[in-house]
Amino acid sequence: MAVNQELKSIIKTIKFKEGINQDVIAANLGVKPTYLSDAINGRVAFSDALRERIYEQYSYIKSEGEMLVDAAEVVAAEDIKSDVLPVKCDKPHLGNCRATMPFVSNDLAQSRDIDIRRLVLFEPDKLEQFTLAKVFRGVDYIQRVITEAMEPYYFPGDYLLVSFLPLNGDIISGATYLLDTKVYGTMLRKVIVREEGYLLKPHNAEFDEVLLKREDVYSISIVVSMFRTNTNLTLASNLATLVKNRDEQIKRMVDTQQRLLDELCRQNERLDKERERTERERERTDKLIDKILTNKN
Repeated sequence: MAVNQELKSIIKTIKFKEGINQDVIAANLGVKPTYLSDAINGRVAFSDALRERIYEQYSYIKSEGEMLVDAAEVVAAEDIKSDVLPVKCDKPHLGNCRATMPFVSNDLAQSRDIDIRRLVLFEPDKLEQFTLAKVFRGVDYIQRVITEAMEPYYFPGDYLLVSFLPLNGDIISGATYLLDTKVYGTMLRKVIVREEGYLLKPHNAEFDEVLLKREDVYSISIVVSMFRTNTNLTLASNLATLVKNRDEQIKRMVDTQQRLLDELCRQNERLDKERERTERERERTDKLIDKILTNKN
């Protein structure tokens, strides 16, 4: 049997993010290392039970391979202590910064030909440093969402806590990633792996899909966690979605009724033509009968 690429990619992601080996992952999932290895290599099926254990143990792995923020980590500002939200670390020498990490500004994130991975890993002094009271394992930097392309899942202003994938690491087709691109700056998109590169798909239909070659991408990252400071956006989006769905349903109903009316009109036209043909046939028949009677006389 062929290697199960989905499970292989999931395990590689967990290894990278957790810093553990495959045997430890198997132990955490409550299965034997040989069973996990057999599932990856296609010798046994990737069962629903194993899939559910992975989702339960590693909440950033979601059904169909998509990396998403766990709902519990989308936190409203009024529900948490203020020092949990990202804030600029102005006085690190006083010990106020419990966990600092680079912050990539919107201007920098939208810049072309900026390798953010290089800046974060090798020139962090050129970036602002933000602090969190809560330590997030494996986070490389913080960035805010800039556009509405991924609404209603991500809104402009949301804080993203981001972790780089290895440069030669596999990505899961259909998952959501943050990509640092040469032409467009950073783009948070659902990524479809194609032979010619990456197809970046927005959730918001008002934004276009983008096809990029692999060499046009500096780095690909996972969103480890997210903070939302304006939860009213979610409510507004839900209301907008309800209105949109209602309008679409009305449009489909009107379109369906119009198609029925058009079909009735076509049927009436066919009936009218059939009646005309029948009437012509009746007239020809009457003429023929009259002619026969006339010849007899």
